[in-house]
Amino acid sequence: MPVDASHDYSVFEHTLRVVRHLDSPPQDSFIAPVLAGIEDLGPLYLAALLHDVGRQESEDSHAEVGEQVASKVCDRWDVYRATREAVCWLVRNHLEFGRFIRMRDVMHPDTVQEFAALVGSPERLAMLAALTWADVNAVAAGTWTPAHETFMQTLYERTLALLTTDETVTADSALTRQRLLRQSKGLDVPHEEYEAFLEAMPSNYLFSTDPSLALAHYGLYRSALEGSVSVVFHDVPQVGGTDVTVCCRDAPGVLSRILGVLYANDVSIVSIRASTSEGEVPVALDTITASSSGRPIQKRKASRIAAQIESVIAGGEEVDALIRLSKKDPERHQQVLEYRLLPGRPAIIEVQAPRGRGLAFRLSRQLSAVGVDIVGARVGQWAGTGTAAFYVLMDDGTDVGQETVARALGERGV
Repeated sequence: MPVDASHDYSVFEHTLRVVRHLDSPPQDSFIAPVLAGIEDLGPLYLAALLHDVGRQESEDSHAEVGEQVASKVCDRWDVYRATREAVCWLVRNHLEFGRFIRMRDVMHPDTVQEFAALVGSPERLAMLAALTWADVNAVAAGTWTPAHETFMQTLYERTLALLTTDETVTADSALTRQRLLRQSKGLDVPHEEYEAFLEAMPSNYLFSTDPSLALAHYGLYRSALEGSVSVVFHDVPQVGGTDVTVCCRDAPGVLSRILGVLYANDVSIVSIRASTSEGEVPVALDTITASSSGRPIQKRKASRIAAQIESVIAGGEEVDALIRLSKKDPERHQQVLEYRLLPGRPAIIEVQAPRGRGLAFRLSRQLSAVGVDIVGARVGQWAGTGTAAFYVLMDDGTDVGQETVARALGERGV
Protein backbone atom coordinates (compact mmCIF):
# COMPACT_ATOMS: atom_id res chain seq x y z
CA MET A 1 0.00 0.00 0.00
CA PRO A 2 1.22 3.54 -0.70
CA VAL A 3 2.21 5.29 2.52
CA ASP A 4 -0.13 8.27 2.03
CA ALA A 5 -3.77 8.20 3.10
CA SER A 6 -5.29 9.21 -0.23
CA HIS A 7 -4.84 5.86 -2.02
CA ASP A 8 -7.67 3.32 -1.64
CA TYR A 9 -5.83 0.54 -3.47
CA SER A 10 -2.54 -1.32 -3.44
CA VAL A 11 0.05 -0.26 -6.02
CA PHE A 12 -0.81 -3.33 -8.13
CA GLU A 13 -4.57 -2.71 -8.20
CA HIS A 14 -4.02 1.03 -8.69
CA THR A 15 -1.82 0.26 -11.71
CA LEU A 16 -4.49 -1.95 -13.29
CA ARG A 17 -7.07 0.79 -12.72
CA VAL A 18 -4.79 3.30 -14.48
CA VAL A 19 -4.74 1.02 -17.53
CA ARG A 20 -8.51 0.59 -17.34
CA HIS A 21 -9.00 4.37 -17.40
CA LEU A 22 -6.72 4.67 -20.43
CA ASP A 23 -8.80 1.97 -22.15
CA SER A 24 -12.10 3.77 -21.68
CA PRO A 25 -11.98 7.55 -21.16
CA PRO A 26 -15.36 9.31 -20.92
CA GLN A 27 -16.23 10.71 -24.32
CA ASP A 28 -17.33 14.03 -22.79
CA SER A 29 -13.88 14.54 -21.27
CA PHE A 30 -11.26 16.57 -23.11
CA ILE A 31 -8.83 13.69 -22.53
CA ALA A 32 -10.68 11.41 -24.99
CA PRO A 33 -9.56 13.30 -28.13
CA VAL A 34 -6.11 13.75 -26.58
CA LEU A 35 -5.77 9.97 -26.26
CA ALA A 36 -7.18 9.42 -29.74
CA GLY A 37 -4.55 11.72 -31.21
CA ILE A 38 -1.53 9.86 -29.75
CA GLU A 39 0.16 8.12 -32.67
CA ASP A 40 1.88 5.32 -30.70
CA LEU A 41 0.19 4.22 -27.47
CA GLY A 42 2.90 1.67 -26.64
CA PRO A 43 5.15 3.98 -24.56
CA LEU A 44 2.10 5.35 -22.69
CA TYR A 45 0.83 1.89 -21.68
CA LEU A 46 4.27 0.63 -20.68
CA ALA A 47 4.80 3.79 -18.61
CA ALA A 48 1.37 3.26 -17.02
CA LEU A 49 2.39 -0.27 -15.96
CA LEU A 50 5.73 0.93 -14.58
CA HIS A 51 4.92 4.40 -13.21
CA ASP A 52 4.68 3.30 -9.55
CA VAL A 53 7.27 0.49 -9.43
CA GLY A 54 9.49 2.90 -7.49
CA ARG A 55 7.14 2.79 -4.49
CA GLN A 56 9.52 0.75 -2.39
CA GLU A 57 11.33 1.68 0.79
CA SER A 58 13.72 4.38 -0.29
CA GLU A 59 14.67 7.90 0.66
CA ASP A 60 14.52 8.89 -3.00
CA SER A 61 11.43 9.99 -4.90
CA HIS A 62 9.41 7.03 -6.17
CA ALA A 63 9.39 8.70 -9.59
CA GLU A 64 13.21 8.75 -9.68
CA VAL A 65 13.49 5.16 -8.44
CA GLY A 66 10.80 4.12 -10.92
CA GLU A 67 12.76 5.65 -13.80
CA GLN A 68 15.77 3.48 -12.87
CA VAL A 69 13.63 0.33 -12.72
CA ALA A 70 11.88 1.22 -15.99
CA SER A 71 15.26 1.67 -17.69
CA LYS A 72 16.38 -1.81 -16.58
CA VAL A 73 13.10 -3.35 -17.77
CA CYS A 74 13.43 -1.71 -21.18
CA ASP A 75 17.05 -2.89 -21.46
CA ARG A 76 16.08 -6.46 -20.56
CA TRP A 77 13.25 -6.45 -23.11
CA ASP A 78 15.45 -4.86 -25.78
CA VAL A 79 12.92 -2.04 -26.27
CA TYR A 80 13.56 0.40 -29.11
CA ARG A 81 15.61 3.38 -27.96
CA ALA A 82 12.90 5.98 -28.74
CA THR A 83 10.31 3.96 -26.80
CA ARG A 84 12.70 3.45 -23.90
CA GLU A 85 13.42 7.19 -23.67
CA ALA A 86 9.69 8.06 -23.75
CA VAL A 87 8.83 5.46 -21.09
CA CYS A 88 11.61 6.53 -18.72
CA TRP A 89 10.72 10.19 -19.20
CA LEU A 90 7.03 9.54 -18.45
CA VAL A 91 7.81 7.52 -15.31
CA ARG A 92 10.19 10.18 -13.99
CA ASN A 93 7.77 13.04 -14.70
CA HIS A 94 4.41 11.39 -14.05
CA LEU A 95 3.75 13.70 -11.07
CA GLU A 96 4.69 16.95 -12.82
CA PHE A 97 1.45 17.76 -14.68
CA GLY A 98 -0.47 17.24 -11.45
CA ARG A 99 1.94 19.48 -9.56
CA PHE A 100 1.58 22.26 -12.12
CA ILE A 101 -2.24 22.23 -12.13
CA ARG A 102 -2.43 22.06 -8.34
CA MET A 103 0.22 24.63 -7.48
CA ARG A 104 0.78 27.02 -10.38
CA ASP A 105 -1.18 29.81 -12.05
CA VAL A 106 -1.98 28.11 -15.37
CA MET A 107 -2.88 31.47 -16.94
CA HIS A 108 0.54 33.03 -16.32
CA PRO A 109 2.83 33.05 -19.39
CA ASP A 110 5.82 31.94 -17.30
CA THR A 111 3.94 28.79 -16.24
CA VAL A 112 3.16 27.88 -19.85
CA GLN A 113 6.74 28.49 -20.97
CA GLU A 114 8.17 26.46 -18.10
CA PHE A 115 5.80 23.56 -18.77
CA ALA A 116 6.48 23.65 -22.52
CA ALA A 117 10.21 23.42 -21.79
CA LEU A 118 9.55 20.40 -19.57
CA VAL A 119 7.48 18.39 -22.09
CA GLY A 120 9.34 19.49 -25.22
CA SER A 121 6.93 18.07 -27.81
CA PRO A 122 3.18 17.70 -28.49
CA GLU A 123 3.43 13.89 -28.27
CA ARG A 124 4.98 13.93 -24.79
CA LEU A 125 2.50 16.61 -23.72
CA ALA A 126 -0.41 14.37 -24.77
CA MET A 127 1.02 11.22 -23.17
CA LEU A 128 1.77 13.02 -19.89
CA ALA A 129 -1.74 14.52 -19.82
CA ALA A 130 -3.33 11.10 -20.39
CA LEU A 131 -1.14 9.36 -17.81
CA THR A 132 -1.79 12.08 -15.21
CA TRP A 133 -5.54 11.97 -15.80
CA ALA A 134 -5.65 8.18 -15.49
CA ASP A 135 -3.28 8.12 -12.50
CA VAL A 136 -5.26 10.59 -10.39
CA ASN A 137 -8.60 9.00 -11.30
CA ALA A 138 -7.26 5.61 -10.18
CA VAL A 139 -6.24 6.81 -6.69
CA ALA A 140 -9.74 6.88 -5.14
CA ALA A 141 -13.29 7.92 -5.94
CA GLY A 142 -13.59 11.71 -6.23
CA THR A 143 -9.85 12.42 -6.33
CA TRP A 144 -10.12 13.95 -9.79
CA THR A 145 -12.22 17.11 -9.51
CA PRO A 146 -13.82 19.52 -12.00
CA ALA A 147 -11.15 22.04 -11.02
CA HIS A 148 -8.41 19.57 -11.99
CA GLU A 149 -10.11 18.99 -15.34
CA THR A 150 -10.45 22.69 -16.07
CA PHE A 151 -6.91 23.62 -15.05
CA MET A 152 -5.41 20.67 -16.95
CA GLN A 153 -7.32 21.50 -20.12
CA THR A 154 -6.27 25.15 -19.90
CA LEU A 155 -2.58 24.35 -19.41
CA TYR A 156 -2.69 21.61 -22.06
CA GLU A 157 -4.24 23.85 -24.72
CA ARG A 158 -1.98 26.82 -24.02
CA THR A 159 1.14 24.62 -24.01
CA LEU A 160 0.08 22.87 -27.21
CA ALA A 161 -0.40 26.23 -28.93
CA LEU A 162 3.09 27.27 -27.89
CA LEU A 163 4.60 24.00 -29.17
CA THR A 164 2.75 23.74 -32.49
CA THR A 165 1.98 27.23 -33.79
CA ASP A 166 3.59 30.58 -34.25
CA GLU A 167 1.59 31.83 -31.27
CA THR A 168 3.77 33.23 -28.53
CA VAL A 169 3.08 33.42 -24.82
CA THR A 170 4.32 36.80 -23.76
CA ALA A 171 5.12 37.99 -20.27
CA ASP A 172 5.23 41.58 -21.55
CA SER A 173 2.69 43.50 -19.47
CA ALA A 174 2.72 46.49 -21.86
CA LEU A 175 1.67 44.31 -24.81
CA THR A 176 -0.99 42.59 -22.71
CA ARG A 177 -2.32 45.95 -21.56
CA GLN A 178 -2.57 47.15 -25.16
CA ARG A 179 -4.44 43.99 -26.14
CA LEU A 180 -7.00 44.54 -23.38
CA LEU A 181 -7.37 48.15 -24.41
CA ARG A 182 -7.92 47.28 -28.09
CA GLN A 183 -10.66 44.82 -27.17
CA SER A 184 -12.59 47.58 -25.39
CA LYS A 185 -12.92 49.71 -28.53
CA GLY A 186 -16.49 50.35 -29.55
CA LEU A 187 -17.80 49.62 -26.06
CA ASP A 188 -19.47 52.15 -23.80
CA VAL A 189 -16.48 52.84 -21.57
CA PRO A 190 -14.42 56.06 -21.15
CA HIS A 191 -11.26 55.23 -23.07
CA GLU A 192 -8.80 57.39 -21.11
CA GLU A 193 -10.17 56.35 -17.70
CA TYR A 194 -10.15 52.67 -18.65
CA GLU A 195 -6.58 53.02 -19.92
CA ALA A 196 -5.59 54.61 -16.60
CA PHE A 197 -7.17 51.67 -14.77
CA LEU A 198 -5.15 49.17 -16.82
CA GLU A 199 -1.99 51.21 -16.29
CA ALA A 200 -2.57 51.08 -12.53
CA MET A 201 -3.05 47.29 -12.37
CA PRO A 202 -0.04 44.98 -11.88
CA SER A 203 1.17 42.51 -14.50
CA ASN A 204 -0.22 39.44 -12.71
CA TYR A 205 -3.72 40.91 -13.06
CA LEU A 206 -3.27 41.66 -16.76
CA PHE A 207 -2.01 38.16 -17.58
CA SER A 208 -4.83 36.29 -15.83
CA THR A 209 -7.91 38.41 -16.54
CA ASP A 210 -10.35 37.96 -19.41
CA PRO A 211 -11.16 41.23 -21.28
CA SER A 212 -14.86 41.06 -20.34
CA LEU A 213 -13.94 40.69 -16.66
CA ALA A 214 -11.48 43.56 -16.85
CA LEU A 215 -14.31 45.81 -18.05
CA ALA A 216 -16.51 44.72 -15.15
CA HIS A 217 -13.64 45.22 -12.70
CA TYR A 218 -13.14 48.76 -13.99
CA GLY A 219 -16.55 49.71 -12.54
CA LEU A 220 -15.67 48.12 -9.18
CA TYR A 221 -12.35 49.94 -9.19
CA ARG A 222 -14.03 53.33 -9.76
CA SER A 223 -16.40 52.65 -6.85
CA ALA A 224 -13.49 51.64 -4.59
CA LEU A 225 -11.70 54.92 -5.32
CA GLU A 226 -14.78 56.66 -3.90
CA GLY A 227 -14.62 54.53 -0.74
CA SER A 228 -17.10 51.75 -1.56
CA VAL A 229 -16.56 48.04 -0.83
CA SER A 230 -17.85 45.68 -3.53
CA VAL A 231 -18.34 41.93 -3.09
CA VAL A 232 -19.46 40.09 -6.23
CA PHE A 233 -20.22 36.36 -6.59
CA HIS A 234 -20.04 34.53 -9.91
CA ASP A 235 -20.55 30.77 -10.11
CA VAL A 236 -17.96 28.80 -12.07
CA PRO A 237 -19.61 25.37 -12.54
CA GLN A 238 -16.68 23.99 -14.55
CA VAL A 239 -14.51 24.10 -11.42
CA GLY A 240 -17.33 23.29 -9.00
CA GLY A 241 -17.09 26.63 -7.24
CA THR A 242 -17.74 30.36 -7.13
CA ASP A 243 -15.52 33.36 -7.89
CA VAL A 244 -15.76 35.79 -4.96
CA THR A 245 -14.43 39.18 -6.12
CA VAL A 246 -13.75 41.84 -3.50
CA CYS A 247 -12.76 45.37 -4.49
CA CYS A 248 -11.94 48.07 -1.94
CA ARG A 249 -9.28 50.54 -0.90
CA ASP A 250 -6.18 48.60 0.03
CA ALA A 251 -5.01 48.24 3.63
CA PRO A 252 -2.64 45.88 5.44
CA GLY A 253 -4.14 42.41 5.90
CA VAL A 254 -7.17 42.87 3.60
CA LEU A 255 -6.70 39.51 1.87
CA SER A 256 -6.18 37.73 5.19
CA ARG A 257 -9.42 39.20 6.55
CA ILE A 258 -11.37 38.10 3.46
CA LEU A 259 -9.96 34.58 3.78
CA GLY A 260 -10.83 34.61 7.48
CA VAL A 261 -14.50 35.29 6.68
CA LEU A 262 -14.55 32.43 4.18
CA TYR A 263 -12.88 30.15 6.74
CA ALA A 264 -15.50 31.08 9.35
CA ASN A 265 -18.19 30.04 6.85
CA ASP A 266 -16.61 26.63 6.10
CA VAL A 267 -15.71 27.54 2.52
CA SER A 268 -12.84 25.76 0.77
CA ILE A 269 -10.35 27.80 -1.25
CA VAL A 270 -9.35 26.68 -4.75
CA SER A 271 -7.34 29.66 -6.00
CA ILE A 272 -6.57 33.28 -5.19
CA ARG A 273 -5.83 36.12 -7.60
CA ALA A 274 -4.87 39.15 -5.54
CA SER A 275 -4.03 42.47 -7.16
CA THR A 276 -3.32 45.94 -5.82
CA SER A 277 -3.32 48.99 -8.05
CA GLU A 278 -0.62 51.62 -8.03
CA GLY A 279 -1.36 55.28 -7.43
CA GLU A 280 -2.24 57.73 -4.68
CA VAL A 281 -5.20 55.58 -3.59
CA PRO A 282 -4.19 51.89 -3.91
CA VAL A 283 -7.13 49.60 -4.59
CA ALA A 284 -7.25 45.89 -3.73
CA LEU A 285 -8.97 43.76 -6.38
CA ASP A 286 -8.99 40.17 -5.13
CA THR A 287 -10.80 37.20 -6.67
CA ILE A 288 -10.99 34.00 -4.62
CA THR A 289 -12.34 30.87 -6.26
CA ALA A 290 -14.05 28.92 -3.50
CA SER A 291 -16.45 26.03 -3.03
CA SER A 292 -18.93 24.87 -0.41
CA SER A 293 -18.86 21.07 -0.04
CA GLY A 294 -17.47 20.80 -3.57
CA ARG A 295 -20.22 22.95 -5.12
CA PRO A 296 -20.82 26.65 -5.88
CA ILE A 297 -21.74 28.75 -2.85
CA GLN A 298 -25.51 28.94 -2.30
CA LYS A 299 -27.16 32.35 -2.61
CA ARG A 300 -28.21 32.64 1.03
CA LYS A 301 -24.72 31.77 2.22
CA ALA A 302 -23.23 34.14 -0.35
CA SER A 303 -25.35 37.02 0.98
CA ARG A 304 -24.16 36.35 4.52
CA ILE A 305 -20.53 36.14 3.44
CA ALA A 306 -20.80 39.39 1.44
CA ALA A 307 -22.24 41.26 4.42
CA GLN A 308 -19.52 39.94 6.72
CA ILE A 309 -16.72 40.82 4.29
CA GLU A 310 -18.06 44.36 3.91
CA SER A 311 -18.34 44.73 7.69
CA VAL A 312 -14.87 43.33 8.39
CA ILE A 313 -13.21 45.59 5.80
CA ALA A 314 -15.12 48.64 7.05
CA GLY A 315 -14.10 47.89 10.65
CA GLY A 316 -17.57 46.98 11.90
CA GLU A 317 -16.62 43.42 12.87
CA GLU A 318 -13.42 41.66 13.82
CA VAL A 319 -12.58 38.63 11.70
CA ASP A 320 -11.21 36.81 14.76
CA ALA A 321 -14.60 37.15 16.47
CA LEU A 322 -16.36 35.62 13.45
CA ILE A 323 -13.94 32.71 13.44
CA ARG A 324 -14.49 32.10 17.16
CA LEU A 325 -18.26 32.11 16.63
CA SER A 326 -17.76 29.26 14.17
CA LYS A 327 -15.98 27.28 16.93
CA LYS A 328 -12.51 27.69 15.41
CA ASP A 329 -9.29 29.18 16.77
CA PRO A 330 -8.15 32.25 14.79
CA GLU A 331 -4.76 32.29 16.56
CA ARG A 332 -3.83 28.73 15.64
CA HIS A 333 -0.42 28.62 13.97
CA GLN A 334 -0.31 26.70 10.70
CA GLN A 335 1.86 23.61 10.92
CA VAL A 336 4.04 23.23 7.84
CA LEU A 337 5.47 19.87 6.75
CA GLU A 338 7.72 21.25 4.03
CA TYR A 339 8.10 24.29 1.81
CA ARG A 340 10.42 25.62 -0.85
CA LEU A 341 11.04 29.10 -2.21
CA LEU A 342 11.38 29.51 -5.97
CA PRO A 343 13.04 32.93 -6.58
CA GLY A 344 11.52 35.33 -9.08
CA ARG A 345 9.31 38.39 -9.43
CA PRO A 346 7.01 37.32 -8.01
CA ALA A 347 8.67 34.48 -6.10
CA ILE A 348 6.71 31.28 -5.49
CA ILE A 349 6.42 29.61 -2.09
CA GLU A 350 5.27 25.97 -2.44
CA VAL A 351 3.93 24.53 0.80
CA GLN A 352 2.91 21.08 2.04
CA ALA A 353 0.94 21.07 5.28
CA PRO A 354 -1.69 19.04 7.14
CA ARG A 355 -5.12 19.19 5.49
CA GLY A 356 -7.63 21.75 6.72
CA ARG A 357 -9.94 24.51 5.47
CA GLY A 358 -8.05 27.21 7.36
CA LEU A 359 -4.80 26.62 5.47
CA ALA A 360 -5.08 29.67 3.18
CA PHE A 361 -6.20 31.98 6.01
CA ARG A 362 -3.46 30.94 8.43
CA LEU A 363 -0.63 31.00 5.89
CA SER A 364 -1.73 34.36 4.47
CA ARG A 365 -1.79 35.85 7.97
CA GLN A 366 1.65 34.47 8.82
CA LEU A 367 3.15 35.76 5.57
CA SER A 368 1.46 39.15 5.93
CA ALA A 369 2.89 39.48 9.46
CA VAL A 370 6.46 39.50 8.07
CA GLY A 371 5.70 41.98 5.28
CA VAL A 372 5.01 39.54 2.44
CA ASP A 373 2.44 40.62 -0.15
CA ILE A 374 0.49 37.77 -1.79
CA VAL A 375 -0.37 38.44 -5.45
CA GLY A 376 -1.78 35.00 -6.24
CA ALA A 377 -2.18 31.51 -4.82
CA ARG A 378 -3.38 27.99 -5.49
CA VAL A 379 -4.68 25.88 -2.60
CA GLY A 380 -5.73 22.24 -2.57
CA GLN A 381 -4.89 18.81 -1.25
CA TRP A 382 -3.06 15.78 -2.50
CA ALA A 383 -1.70 12.51 -1.07
CA GLY A 384 -3.40 13.17 2.27
CA THR A 385 -1.84 16.60 2.81
CA GLY A 386 -2.74 20.19 2.09
CA THR A 387 -0.85 21.90 -0.73
CA ALA A 388 -0.49 25.56 -1.57
CA ALA A 389 1.59 27.82 -3.76
CA PHE A 390 1.78 31.54 -3.04
CA TYR A 391 3.04 34.08 -5.59
CA VAL A 392 4.68 36.76 -3.46
CA LEU A 393 6.62 40.02 -3.24
CA MET A 394 7.60 42.06 -0.20
CA ASP A 395 5.06 44.80 0.50
CA ASP A 396 7.75 47.37 -0.39
CA GLY A 397 8.14 45.76 -3.82
CA THR A 398 11.46 44.01 -3.13
CA ASP A 399 12.18 40.31 -3.57
CA VAL A 400 11.20 37.75 -0.93
CA GLY A 401 14.18 36.00 0.67
CA GLN A 402 14.61 32.65 2.40
CA GLU A 403 15.08 34.24 5.84
CA THR A 404 11.76 36.09 5.56
CA VAL A 405 9.90 32.92 4.61
CA ALA A 406 11.58 31.03 7.46
CA ARG A 407 10.35 33.67 9.94
CA ALA A 408 6.79 33.12 8.71
CA LEU A 409 6.72 29.36 8.21
CA GLY A 410 9.57 27.89 10.27
CA GLU A 411 12.77 26.11 9.28
CA ARG A 412 11.40 23.19 7.23
CA GLY A 413 12.28 24.68 3.87
CA VAL A 414 14.10 22.74 1.15
